[in-house]
Amino acid sequence: MGICQNDKYITDTNGTATFYLPCGDHTIVAKTSDGLYQSAKIKINDESQTVNLEIFRCKVTVNVTDAEGKPIKGATVSSYTSNETYTTNANGVASFYLGNGINSITATYEDKTVTQYIDIMNETEMSVDLKFAGCKVTVTVTNSNGKPMSDVAINNEYFTNSNGVAELYLPNGTHTI
Repeated sequence: MGICQNDKYITDTNGTATFYLPCGDHTIVAKTSDGLYQSAKIKINDESQTVNLEIFRCKVTVNVTDAEGKPIKGATVSSYTSNETYTTNANGVASFYLGNGINSITATYEDKTVTQYIDIMNETEMSVDLKFAGCKVTVTVTNSNGKPMSDVAINNEYFTNSNGVAELYLPNGTHTI
């Protein structure tokens, strides 16, 4: 049956919560203690209904390396949808769980940041390689009127922010952007 605390229902050991709603349209959200969630929209009429929500958990393993491919210990790793941050170990690895959907994974070390976008679709495990390259390059993208353009892909790896700016870290050499 589950229990109710502060208008939130906690499932029993079988993962079940039973509660009553008035007739009409409702959104049911199931959320784990670590922030993963799934939702469903339902229409309640005069009969009982059962809603099954399955929360997918994907173990994301992030490998953070420098320009030569050596692991970086102590980098801070975060994701767009999580309020948590994680620190890479001596092997340059941090692992955590995320739910389905598009997400950005960001690693920060000293004054450098690198971000990669991922799309989780029911996978149970995913590996993400984030590499800090040698030189910081700042790219600003504007339209023909000089207005900044956000979410523009640079080299299919970096995206401009709301100010039209993307910061790239590239190894020494000649590059086409």
